[in-house]
Amino acid sequence: MSQMRTVLAFFFLLLAYGCAGTNTNRTVDSNNIFDSSSEPKLSIEVSQNLQYLGEVEQKGKHKEKIGSRSLQIKKFSYLFGRVESGKRLERGILVRIEHVQKGSWRPEIFIDEGYMLVEDDVMFGSKIYQHMVTVTSSMFTPAEMELIENEGKLPERDSTSPFFSKTEKVRLKQGYVVPDCYMVEAFGRRAGRMNDIKIMIYYFEDVDNVSTAYTCRDWQSQDASMSDKRYLLNDFIDRNKGIFRILRDAS
Repeated sequence: MSQMRTVLAFFFLLLAYGCAGTNTNRTVDSNNIFDSSSEPKLSIEVSQNLQYLGEVEQKGKHKEKIGSRSLQIKKFSYLFGRVESGKRLERGILVRIEHVQKGSWRPEIFIDEGYMLVEDDVMFGSKIYQHMVTVTSSMFTPAEMELIENEGKLPERDSTSPFFSKTEKVRLKQGYVVPDCYMVEAFGRRAGRMNDIKIMIYYFEDVDNVSTAYTCRDWQSQDASMSDKRYLLNDFIDRNKGIFRILRDAS
């Protein structure tokens, strides 16, 4: 009987330890420092030139473009940006923490991306992050777009109905404006004991700021003019160094 009590006590101790380990707190303070207490243990300082716009949590399935896996995931997105005239979201930083409910992420962080202008690895402290640059007209998830279109705030309701009225839907679309195409520099790595966490940091900028001579399609085209674009691409990467710093990555 005493042996049974010992086994049960050990079981409940493990259960309590496991529950304590999942108590994650994530915040963004007035100094633009994103902090995650666990899963992952991560702190990122974002330039004060960008405004913190809000956060959103998403649940759903991730269907890999390469391979047949369909993963049940949670995404936690934290958005910083510079809003110009006309409420245009010209540039910003997006931090995404992505959890697989059962399973693990593939080693190739950007496996689902299309044509990449740059693809290599960089070091932040002792951690290796995969690094890429691309252009995209679909930078944000639907939930992130709702956050942007509503300027990070819930709208005032016209009624107590759980459904948005027509006027409320119009007001939801009167927030920040997203350009047709962004140039994106992204950094990512796997974390967690089972590689079930993905840390993603994106810097994005209206592609017209990089050059008005090339459209999204021009940048995606693998032609001889890539040599002409190389200077613009290097300038984009160089002038954005220091827009964020990883203060802690203990995951």
